[in-house]
Amino acid sequence: KEALALTRLAEVYYWIDDYPQAQIHFSRAQERYQALKDEPNRAYCQQRQGDISLQLSELHQAEQQYQTALAIYRQQQHKTGQAACLRNLGETAQITGNYPAAEEHYRAALHLYRQLQDQQGEANCIQSMADMMLQQGEPRRAEALYTESLHLYQKIHNLLEQSNCLLGLGNAARLQENLAAALTHYQNALTNYRQMGYRLGEAACAEALGDLCRRSENYKDSETHYTQAVSIYRALGNRIGEANAFYGMGEMFFQKNSLPVAEKFFRRAAQIYKDTNAQLGLANTIAARGAIALLNAQPAAAQQMLKEALCLYAQIGDRHSIAAQTGNYGWILYEKGLHTEAQPYLMRAAEYFTFLGRHEQAERHQKAAEEIPPA
Repeated sequence: KEALALTRLAEVYYWIDDYPQAQIHFSRAQERYQALKDEPNRAYCQQRQGDISLQLSELHQAEQQYQTALAIYRQQQHKTGQAACLRNLGETAQITGNYPAAEEHYRAALHLYRQLQDQQGEANCIQSMADMMLQQGEPRRAEALYTESLHLYQKIHNLLEQSNCLLGLGNAARLQENLAAALTHYQNALTNYRQMGYRLGEAACAEALGDLCRRSENYKDSETHYTQAVSIYRALGNRIGEANAFYGMGEMFFQKNSLPVAEKFFRRAAQIYKDTNAQLGLANTIAARGAIALLNAQPAAAQQMLKEALCLYAQIGDRHSIAAQTGNYGWILYEKGLHTEAQPYLMRAAEYFTFLGRHEQAERHQKAAEEIPPA
């Protein structure tokens, strides 16, 4: 009874974002379960400590905690626990940009949840794969997966996850330039998050609204939303979220052509990504700073930064970003009227997208490169 009470109290602390107290109580509960030789509940407490580490951006520690819990669940032939840990490991890999590992974990978890006829778990995995598709630049596929998971969540009356799907649908709509639909999805999600008192969701909506306003060149409101997101993420101790909001502000100032200010925010984001071993975020900031160097007529520095970013993307298996960032450098040069200099970047991007099976994107880059007359 004491172990169960400690676990329940830890869950309360986790829900109100008091992660230090949640960590203490899960640890105490785990000790009690170990003394009772209750292995499934010991594994559960270990898994939940991994969730806390993930929220605090302690990614290596989270992975170790999930692996430890997974090993115990496998010893106990506890399929529900195994599935949950596999999904957690997928999320951890996705945050660092290791998409092949993330997909492997998600599919393994989805297989187990379907065996168990667990609609909640099934919906969770589908939603996570939608998030991953969005990160890889596939908004249409992401939209289909979000819609599928939203219907499952509606069947089981899970308002929190319905809200998360609405946020994802907003992101997918924004990336397809359907800004009105994106705004509606974000507003619906934000209303639900506030109703539930879920501040992490509120921060994510603020960040998304910052992205949306930036897309429509409403820079004043964009900065306001990003600043609000930073404030909430800091209060929650969520360093990755804070870095993502700084990165969004960097992109906003880059779009405004306020390059020194953009550089400042990219550097602030980069430092947090480096501290938390978030390789994908770090690679993105290096590539962004290289784009600034291109605009400042520093081609050698830009090329070196792109090389560093591509090496990081390769290490974590993020092939989409290799193609996208290479193409982005080409478009920056192209729009500056430096067509000859843009051509090799556009050609390489076309080759990368072809290899990935992204034929529409490949054709767009190939066409632009072929229309450039010989020097």
